[in-house]
Amino acid sequence: MPIDPTDPVARLRAWFEENDPEVLSVADDVDRTLIWSSLAQTPFERLDRAVNAARSWARRWSDEPPRNGAT
Repeated sequence: MPIDPTDPVARLRAWFEENDPEVLSVADDVDRTLIWSSLAQTPFERLDRAVNAARSWARRWSDEPPRNGAT
C-alpha cells in the first residue's frame, strides 16, 4: 500500500518501520495501556477529563486567565 505523501503520520510510521521498528511497538503498547485505563473509567469520568482537557487547551491558546483556581 503506497504512503500518502501529504500524511505526516504515515510518513513518520513508514520511516520508523524501516529504521527503528522497536519504537513503533513501544508506542503501540503505550496506546493500548492508555486505552485500557480510559475504558476502566465511567463514561462521565471520561467526559469530565475530556472537558477539562478542552478547557485547558482553550486557556492555553487564549489570553483569558484561569478560572476557579484552575491552572
